[in-house]
Amino acid sequence: GGYHYVDGKYRIGKLDSSSRKVVIQQIHAYDGPPLIKVQAESNKIYALIKTDSSGDNEDKVQVGSFDDDEKFTLKTTVTKNGNLKVYFNGDLQTKYSVGDYWGDYKNYFKAGNYLQSSSSSAYARVHIYALTVYTSSSNCEYTSSSFTSDDESTDSTNNT
Repeated sequence: GGYHYVDGKYRIGKLDSSSRKVVIQQIHAYDGPPLIKVQAESNKIYALIKTDSSGDNEDKVQVGSFDDDEKFTLKTTVTKNGNLKVYFNGDLQTKYSVGDYWGDYKNYFKAGNYLQSSSSSAYARVHIYALTVYTSSSNCEYTSSSFTSDDESTDSTNNT
């Protein structure tokens, strides 16, 4: 129950391919598949949202778009009554009622660079400038050692 969210400021950096898919934010179940994966693909942001408890069915909803090297904010919230909402640059983009089929899973937030490729030559750079995680039911901890600083002197690349 309660109110939970992950809110981040991102920039997609260099990619090996302009159509490369990279997941940057998720709500993942400890004992099941992710409820939502937010994916950057071809300068668009998509929310891939599970539509039933099996995890086999999902909707792919475009929630935003960005220019090369443009920073954007992304916020995913879940309310105590089971409403999942996705905001892009502060504006509500989509809302799903997921409590009926997802309420029994134990979930956690993920943010990062989850490259959707098994090719050894694939790469993507995801810059995270700020990240806030909040849950009303307990303390949240996360590591921030790989954040991109405002001066961008540090850079994080994910090669699989």
